[in-house]
Amino acid sequence: MTIRILADREPYASYADVPDSGRSKGPSGPFVISKGPIADEEPPPDLIVMPVEEFLSMSSMRRSGSVVIAYGGVSCMEEAFALGCSDYLREPWSIRELTARAGKLDTPRISFGGIEISLTRDHLCSPSASVRLTESERRLARLLILNAGYPVTREALGYAIQGITRTDPHVIENHISSLRTKLDQAYTGAHDMIKAVRGLGYRLTY
Repeated sequence: MTIRILADREPYASYADVPDSGRSKGPSGPFVISKGPIADEEPPPDLIVMPVEEFLSMSSMRRSGSVVIAYGGVSCMEEAFALGCSDYLREPWSIRELTARAGKLDTPRISFGGIEISLTRDHLCSPSASVRLTESERRLARLLILNAGYPVTREALGYAIQGITRTDPHVIENHISSLRTKLDQAYTGAHDMIKAVRGLGYRLTY
């Protein structure tokens, strides 16, 4: 799992520099922790850790398309969860707490028809099947599962697939179609979980 820390203050801004901080193990492999703004040429991180003030100031479209752990004071926690952050770190927090919280998000799950479908390192798994995903499909599935119930914008989906927000709509549609097929292979009928949201993007229902 790749984790990007967007830190505006210490000690969090230095956490990626702590020896071995990027070698903690998660269910789907080692955590790779980096810091600072994300360059255009970089692949998108699996998880962004950011100050709650920055999370709350994001546009609703960007916020719903981001897999985020927000951090800050307890007074903002309820609002951050209501707006879709995946987890919340109360200050002060340590690198150990971050990797423990990230571990809970490392194998996201969703229930369909009473059957649990989980995303491991590169497979969609149900009690009856395990279906291999490409890296782009994994990133797409992860973003949709962790934002289940929320619409995810085309810009966010394009970023998950290619690392850029201006992605050819056909590329997104082809990846959505491929992911629907693999969801159906994991459990018959599960392709229906991915719904188009007109003028915005897609939502994973459950």
